[in-house]
Amino acid sequence: MKKFLSILTMLLLLFSSLTSAFAYSGNNEVDDDLEIVYEAQQITDDNEVLERAKKGVNEGPVTLIKKVKGSDNSSTVVYETTQKLKEKKSKKENENKTVTSYVTTIVAESTYKSDNNYDNTYSARVYIEYHYDMITTDNVQWVEAVKYRYKYVNLDSQVTATQMKNYYGCGGQQYENKSKYWVNAAGSATASNPTSGIWYYNTPSTDWGHVNVSTYDGYNGMNVRTDLKRSTSTWYFQIDAGFGSMQPLIQ
Repeated sequence: MKKFLSILTMLLLLFSSLTSAFAYSGNNEVDDDLEIVYEAQQITDDNEVLERAKKGVNEGPVTLIKKVKGSDNSSTVVYETTQKLKEKKSKKENENKTVTSYVTTIVAESTYKSDNNYDNTYSARVYIEYHYDMITTDNVQWVEAVKYRYKYVNLDSQVTATQMKNYYGCGGQQYENKSKYWVNAAGSATASNPTSGIWYYNTPSTDWGHVNVSTYDGYNGMNVRTDLKRSTSTWYFQIDAGFGSMQPLIQ
């Protein structure tokens, strides 16, 4: 019996070792030998986020808004703020590597243009969050989108959102597999008749990894289009945001 248990134990240890050796996690390479040097809770209060966005508070490396467009009968203003959530640095000597987590929030306020003939108030406010991790090694930036979430808030009881579309993607050299120069991936989702004040989420595949956005053709980004309606009047606006050229995503 003891001999049987001994053999069984050895087999379990062998299986465990093989499982560890062949299991893949995209974060293993990123998190090895790193220590946390900064951490903060995300600011989630809408009013505080709006105030930071209007002031242009930016704790990130760059601003992300690339393009804002909409129907001719729309009037839209946009603001952006970025909060740093966590920063990790390499504990190895002579290795200049940091991994930083950010959330960029874009706030847009929009109305049907003819409404401005009566007042200067806006009919709806949209919040778009772009959560991403950035690896920086020797001034090269590698970005992985963690998740996107977005919502609209009704500022006029006569206005509703008929849909919100989110399109996102990335392209370029992958940090986790540098021999594979070009990763090209995209996803999309549509929220039909979204409810005011409710967040809608999209999460890219972890297989996309961190993409080099320091090259002329590398990119990581997304856009959100919001369609609004007031009685028989309809309008839309779209915001493109991200890193790099973004040409495959800007429509």
